[in-house]
Amino acid sequence: MNFSPTPTSIPVKELIAATEHGLKDLCEGEANLVRSDVLRVLKKAKVPQPNISREEREALNSLKNDDSIIVLPVDKGRSTVVMDKDKYQEKMNNLLSEGDTYQVMKKDPTLSLERKIGKAISELKEQNKVDKKKASHLTPKHTVSPRIYGLPKIHKENMPLRPIVSSINSPCYNLAKHLADILTPLSGKGTSYIKNSQHFVEKAGQIPIEPGDLLVSFDVVSLFTNVPIDDASKIIGDILRDDDTLKNRTRMTSDEIVELMKLCLTSTYFKWQGKFYEQKEGQAMGSPLSPITSNIFMEHFETKALDTYPLKPVAWFRFVDDTFVVWRHGKDELVKFLSHLNNQHKCIQFTMEIEEAGGIPFLDVKVQRSDTSLRGTAL
Repeated sequence: MNFSPTPTSIPVKELIAATEHGLKDLCEGEANLVRSDVLRVLKKAKVPQPNISREEREALNSLKNDDSIIVLPVDKGRSTVVMDKDKYQEKMNNLLSEGDTYQVMKKDPTLSLERKIGKAISELKEQNKVDKKKASHLTPKHTVSPRIYGLPKIHKENMPLRPIVSSINSPCYNLAKHLADILTPLSGKGTSYIKNSQHFVEKAGQIPIEPGDLLVSFDVVSLFTNVPIDDASKIIGDILRDDDTLKNRTRMTSDEIVELMKLCLTSTYFKWQGKFYEQKEGQAMGSPLSPITSNIFMEHFETKALDTYPLKPVAWFRFVDDTFVVWRHGKDELVKFLSHLNNQHKCIQFTMEIEEAGGIPFLDVKVQRSDTSLRGTAL
């Protein structure tokens, strides 16, 4: 999915539109200089040499034009899945109808949400908490309803879908992105923090391993839809009130940030097959706010869980909802530890996988053990 065939023509209009979008925060003089540079480059631009054959391009076009299939990246890893569209839609409909997480709405809430957010931003502008330019950017105008899609979990039985709500250009999007920028410095400071697969491989390679150690992965069941918004908001509010650097990022108070955050997180809705759905619980994967608020909540969760159990893992590394653990206290105690984790909060439940044949998958890495160390290779 990361491979880009060379274009058959220079997309001049698209490049100019993207440039203008990127210039919105520059002064007119600086923006005009960038425009001049871009136009000069475009005038000299030539179509690059093809990086795929004619047959390969025809094959891609054939897949693209086949309305009976859908091509998707997998939820984790680098694979690509081709599914029958009917099967995909069946899985999505089942996902939306199971449990109480989603509920059909009577009408499109986009305009009413635009007004609600606009009023909140207007009040902040009047109080000089945001300047005129920032207020204009954060106030939703001509927005669209979010869309939902599913990514196949090929490592799970029956290949369920992970729901992703694309919120780009939705009423909450710019505000959620702004709040995420304010909150980002609060997360990722603990020893459990994993930035990506490469970072994980580097950290795992430094762990001393003994013969009786167990390699374990814990996975939070549907983390985003199960993070309790009220609890997460309280945790974040407490951290913000103790953050001496907050005034360097915003003129808003911690309470104002939390209220806006809750407005975004409790306004999750999307469109699917002509109907509008409300997400009644948790957060949506796809909002700029969800990863950072979930991470902050989980950092607080894991600190409490580890501090209140007498036996500690040799290593505990977490990437969003996936945790890699090296356990040195035997399988019986490991089962008790899993029970301890699942008793911390009714909304947060873990599944567990133990190594087989000296190895275990984590993210898109296969972790393999030797007598004294670990080695990770891409799946």
